[in-house]
Amino acid sequence: MSNMIDLVRDKIDEYGINIFKEGAAEEGQYTFYCTGMVVFVFPNDFVSVAFQATTNPDDAATDILILKEIPGIEISIMESFIYCKDNKLICGEDAYDLIRETIKAEGASDYIREETYTHLLENMNCFEC
Repeated sequence: MSNMIDLVRDKIDEYGINIFKEGAAEEGQYTFYCTGMVVFVFPNDFVSVAFQATTNPDDAATDILILKEIPGIEISIMESFIYCKDNKLICGEDAYDLIRETIKAEGASDYIREETYTHLLENMNCFEC
């Protein structure tokens, strides 16, 4: 197993993927927390990858192809995830729902802010230059 951990670390380093944190986890697995993904290395040369829900599909595909360069590796792809404001992990379709709601809320907020600025600029009596 430690050989597979080293192979995964070397491959991630080779392609310049940033590892934020790594370490042993439960049941003999080893975890790499990387930019946009988490890589779980299990005994018997089995690797699972979970992508952040906001990860571009092209980037996810590239990361999988990079890991597939390791000889003898078996890879499974887990549900996507995202962290919400209170640092809770949200997975699967719930993660995508949270992203959609956040985009809607931010869009509405941006629209209201722009309309307020426009109203102020058009209706305020300002000093003349």
